[in-house]
Amino acid sequence: MEIQNGNRKLKHLILEFNEGNIQLPPFQRPYVWKIRKTLNLLDSLYREYPIGAIYLWGPSAGSKLRPKRHPSVGDKHVPFTSFVIDGQQRLTSLIAAFGLSEISDQSNGRSLQCSIELTTDDSDGDGIRLTRLFHSPANKRDGDGPSDDTPTRVWLRNLVDDGAIDGLRQSKKTELEQTHDKKQIGEATGRITKAHEIGGFA
Repeated sequence: MEIQNGNRKLKHLILEFNEGNIQLPPFQRPYVWKIRKTLNLLDSLYREYPIGAIYLWGPSAGSKLRPKRHPSVGDKHVPFTSFVIDGQQRLTSLIAAFGLSEISDQSNGRSLQCSIELTTDDSDGDGIRLTRLFHSPANKRDGDGPSDDTPTRVWLRNLVDDGAIDGLRQSKKTELEQTHDKKQIGEATGRITKAHEIGGFA
């Protein structure tokens, strides 16, 4: 078996996994992450912490292994190039967080897609507490809290489209001018830019 080191953008891995070009081998365990781990994964990416390697395996042409049910493709037949051997939990979390596929928390049925908080103080981010920067309806703490449509939050699904980022920054700047000072607005728009970059969508 030949082993190669890859240097692929996270964006490409996320999109290929979402579209089914990268799929799950039949021996892969189900998606089991709690929403806390997804939110803290986003926080680690935002802070540019390492998140570990993702291992892919390209089976030989004669392999009889067939992919198991894919979280976003379902039972449709999609030609694939690789099996994900290590990284399923992270990739599934990211396609859900960015709203590329509608995936729900099995414990409460709420969507796993996420938003970023633009104005909260995150200075005590230590990798232990649940991040204050990212939120999801699946999190019990956020389930009955402020709407993710408030001026201080942005859905990550709105950060996937490169062409919409400038308009989004401007609209949030206009909304926040009613309640925040110039420094806070600058930090908020900076968070939009950085969140756009964490998935490699920039």
